[in-house]
Amino acid sequence: MFKKRLFERIKDIDKKNDAICSQDEYIVSIIYYINKLLFVRKGSCLINKNFGMDNLYSSTDNSVSFFIKNAQQEIQNIITKYEPRLKNVVVTHFDTSGVNEHIFKIKAKLVKNDDNIILDCTLSSDQRVTIRSLENK
Repeated sequence: MFKKRLFERIKDIDKKNDAICSQDEYIVSIIYYINKLLFVRKGSCLINKNFGMDNLYSSTDNSVSFFIKNAQQEIQNIITKYEPRLKNVVVTHFDTSGVNEHIFKIKAKLVKNDDNIILDCTLSSDQRVTIRSLENK
């Protein structure tokens, strides 16, 4: 029999992994997870129906400003709710590279050491999401 409960053992494993993981590996892991979060459509996860991102292109209001406002809020809410390694998440619209793509800048702090992280999030009209690291300090 184990002396600790399952979640206590998992917590210990996470602490060990954080200690041996480099800063770059840590950020790559965060980017990978955020990419998964934003790629999954809300309602498609059997365990949690609220996990994932709404279909932002299904709104009755087709204005670009409405889309940008909703997308910013949705991205920020999802990252704040489901990525515990980040805090103080702020999402801003950065650029519209043509009609088919919107680029958002995600600024946050790492919980682990309070370092700033800046990510680039590209949403395309075919609902593809691309996340990449811009700069980390």
